[in-house]
Amino acid sequence: MRLVSGDRDLPAVVSSRRLELQHHGDPRMVDRPAVVNERGFTLAELLVASAVLGIIMLGVFTVQRQGISAYLVGTGRVEVQQNARAALETMLNEVRLAQAITAVPAGCGTGPVPTGGGATSISINDQNGVAQQYQLVGSNLQRNGVVLVGGVQTLRIWCYDITDTLTSTAASVRTVYVRIANPNGVVGYHRPPPQPARRHGNARAPAQPLTS
Repeated sequence: MRLVSGDRDLPAVVSSRRLELQHHGDPRMVDRPAVVNERGFTLAELLVASAVLGIIMLGVFTVQRQGISAYLVGTGRVEVQQNARAALETMLNEVRLAQAITAVPAGCGTGPVPTGGGATSISINDQNGVAQQYQLVGSNLQRNGVVLVGGVQTLRIWCYDITDTLTSTAASVRTVYVRIANPNGVVGYHRPPPQPARRHGNARAPAQPLTS
């Protein structure tokens, strides 16, 4: 056998020997590791990997966004309910301590309670003799024109006299039942059992909280 290129005229065994001597004679080749596979990633493989990674990240982002949205909605609902309760407490505290109830609409003496009738405003002279009016304007519960809480769907006020009978006569009112409804539920107060007035004028008996 003879080589057909390079060492064309040398026998194969001689050419092999020369190559071997050239290999061992080159110090750069002594410690060079054998190359097993230097094949890299193709463009198609990189594109597929990027697409899969993008889909995974999109899923993670979607789940995280839904969790944040649910948390914000829940927090908003709790805040609305708390604001409604705070406004109702403010209103009822002033009514309890009022020197007199000066005006109630005719609806305050109509029922059935708690699904029908009821007034949307009440006027009093507070413990200092200052006139105060609570009323629902649009979706806002206002006190003398100042918004206490927004987002109110309905405000209903029922008035009772000393015999536990609905009345629309301001001077006869001894207890009240107030009910506020918003998109997140109902906040209200039960009227207490009938009892005599405990102070001169239109004294209010304590109200019992109603679980919404």
